[in-house]
Amino acid sequence: QRREVSCRPPRCRRLRRTPRRPHKFLARAWQGCQPGRAHGRWRSLDSLDGQEAHVRSLRARLVAALEAGDERALRAVFREAVAALAPPRAHNEQDGQSAPLDDQALLCLQRALQSELRKLALACLSNLDVTDVRLRPALWRLRSLMDLFEGPLRADVSMARAGRQWARLRAFTDTAEWQGALQGTRPAVRRHCRHGKKRQNCRRCCACPHGKLRHQCQQCTGCPHGKARSTCRHCRGCPHGKMRFDCIVCRACPHGRIKRSCARCIGCPHGKLKQDCAVCSGCPHQKARRHCPQCSGCSHGRMKPNCSQCRGCVHGRPKKNCAWCSGCPHGKLKQHCVKCAACPHGKLRGLCVACCGCAHGRLKRDCRECNKCVHNRMKRSCPECIGCPHGKLKRNCSLCNGCTHGKVKGKCRECKAAAETSAGHGVVEAEPARKFKGKK
Repeated sequence: QRREVSCRPPRCRRLRRTPRRPHKFLARAWQGCQPGRAHGRWRSLDSLDGQEAHVRSLRARLVAALEAGDERALRAVFREAVAALAPPRAHNEQDGQSAPLDDQALLCLQRALQSELRKLALACLSNLDVTDVRLRPALWRLRSLMDLFEGPLRADVSMARAGRQWARLRAFTDTAEWQGALQGTRPAVRRHCRHGKKRQNCRRCCACPHGKLRHQCQQCTGCPHGKARSTCRHCRGCPHGKMRFDCIVCRACPHGRIKRSCARCIGCPHGKLKQDCAVCSGCPHQKARRHCPQCSGCSHGRMKPNCSQCRGCVHGRPKKNCAWCSGCPHGKLKQHCVKCAACPHGKLRGLCVACCGCAHGRLKRDCRECNKCVHNRMKRSCPECIGCPHGKLKRNCSLCNGCTHGKVKGKCRECKAAAETSAGHGVVEAEPARKFKGKK
């Protein structure tokens, strides 16, 4: 026996609908469900003999379904019949501008295939429950065919050819039960879990046995390169050796940037990316929410990627800032390596005036006119604007950014020596501190 497949496959279940436009939802669902495939099968029948044989088979299946009382077979016949129906056609005196029928259509009219299909649809609807959700895509198509006639001509479908049959079909689609079922269906709303995240992105709700999201877990979905397959540039990367969304060749914009990171292409009205704008995505602390350690930070009061306790390596640094753990083949951090991250001018993009220059001919981050604060200083170097509670810049304060030896964390030789010794590197020269090259 032929097995009936649900008329709403997974593709249709993912579609979202609104209570104001339920028919638009059904129009999108039609293309992927079983009636849509039946329409494709009917259109693939080029010869009139093949169409006539198809109608005869539908008639035989209808008789067998009525004798057996099989509603599943009745629904299948109804979907096939509706998929093969043509829109109502006006009389010549009503629509003088209608195109004349070709030879194929005249032969089809003489054999009365459309009339037979309408009779099959009426016979099926007389023995089915029109409020059944499995009939909705087919009923929507039947109704849309009649709307094609009533819309331009502003006439009732009963005035078309075979108006009695169309009027009976219209009565089935205008029933209060079907309309109530259509309008009473609640819209599909994207639900969040109790932790305020999408359920598929919540580690507490949908975590794998290793405490991670399954598609981000190296043990559950690992690749031969030691990474999660979804984030491996060797398995899922583009031909240029990068992830496609991070490739400036595959996703380049006219301004020489990756399109998703270009404020000119997809920026907010304030000239920034929306997620980086303190006005569009700001928090109560006058910062962009994703950059605020108080709103999006870890339990230690820092941003998680910058916290050596949450994301620290064996060398006592955040893993992303460690040249030994996350370095390139040349022994440097990739963003600091001219060979790995060079711009078209042969420089680091962040140090190239041609790529990241301002209107004054300087690097934007080093330009006093662009970054001047109200105290006539560079904003990033002004303790009054971005200072800590101790009246210093946070990066220069031994109380805010201090180590266990009472010194500034990045300038303590004892911490660096201890980290090198624990890593087994012996006497390795520590990385020199980066000096500020801008104009004072």
